[in-house]
Amino acid sequence: MIYTNNFDEGITQLERKVAFLAFPIIYSTKRLLSIQVKYLLWCFIFGVLIYICINWYVIYETYDNDLVLRNRFGYNFTLHSYFRKSKFYIHHTYLGMYLTFAIVCCFYFLKIYNQIFIKALLLFILIVFIINFPLLASKISLFVLFFSLMSFTLFNNKFHKKTLSTLFLFSLVLVFIGFIIFNDWVKILFERSIGERLYLWSIAIEEIKNNYIIGVGTGDVLDTLNETYSMEYKDYYPHNSSFVFFLRFGVIGLFTLIAFYFILIKKAIKHDNSLLFTFTLIVFISSLTEHIYERHIGILFIIFFFSILYNYLDETDTI
Repeated sequence: MIYTNNFDEGITQLERKVAFLAFPIIYSTKRLLSIQVKYLLWCFIFGVLIYICINWYVIYETYDNDLVLRNRFGYNFTLHSYFRKSKFYIHHTYLGMYLTFAIVCCFYFLKIYNQIFIKALLLFILIVFIINFPLLASKISLFVLFFSLMSFTLFNNKFHKKTLSTLFLFSLVLVFIGFIIFNDWVKILFERSIGERLYLWSIAIEEIKNNYIIGVGTGDVLDTLNETYSMEYKDYYPHNSSFVFFLRFGVIGLFTLIAFYFILIKKAIKHDNSLLFTFTLIVFISSLTEHIYERHIGILFIIFFFSILYNYLDETDTI
């Protein structure tokens, strides 16, 4: 704020980020019991399920047989365009984060509960979530889901982690290369999305080179980028949280973000906290192609679950 030119935008940014200070203070006063955290996770799962049901109701009410369902790439594999008609619409990348973590929570509960009814309920919810996932038309969300479930599984497997990780990543690379080479649908889909982001990233990198020591200031990120952007990308963040932090605060901002992730991962490994580990991975991967720390639906989601999971210990209590 000391050297920012756009003071009003700087104040707005501080207001958005106040949760990063408020939530840890609130939850550090008294650690939540394990059963309380589980209740919150159950509420989150059912909240995502209800939201999906609301979206499908909107689709049912607004469906038009003469309307070809298309996303912005021109393919009819998604109902994302219909989800936009809901008054409660959430951007598909953020909804992808919610869905991914809800799916991870379902697998976590499947692991710790033995009651047949609970397992059956969780399996039903998982089916609903997984069926809806491709309809988001969010490619990064598919990657987030893939890597998160892989990491969650390996984190809970005490043996041969290195071997399994190597084989899994090797297989993933082969599958990815195969899709890119042999599937025109995937090629066009990725080329369009990646092309937009590569342009935004290239502009951000050039500005970072000119302001890498202390950054441009709390409120001047968009003003700086807009000076170079073409008209169609005015007021666009670079869709990468690391670039935003680096451009805003310089090397200190980048190192702070890296330290933030490092502390969380170290804490998760030390206390064998698979939920914290997987949630950190979800946030990190999502932040590579989206400015998740710049919108309330990202900020509150991230800091709320980091705050309750940071000191979570998987005790043997049940619901």
